[in-house]
Amino acid sequence: MLEALRYSNEAEHLINEAKRYLRGLKGNLVQLKKQKEAKEHAAREAPKQAQFLAARAQVWGANMAPVPPLGMVGAIGGYGG
Repeated sequence: MLEALRYSNEAEHLINEAKRYLRGLKGNLVQLKKQKEAKEHAAREAPKQAQFLAARAQVWGANMAPVPPLGMVGAIGGYGG
């Protein structure tokens, strides 16, 4: 559609508005796709994380402080900062 707007004979301000709308729509779709993929990844990793935490609890004890998710290391005060 963006390609079709390039050859449109409409007024320039209308073409610019249409391009801005389409780019925003495309950006929104990309964002939704990334969010969906992140949820699916988290769902796939949840059993692995639970297994790791259970094994760690057996070795180190259940009173150990929780480990932050990998994406959060450095973002939380005191972890890798």
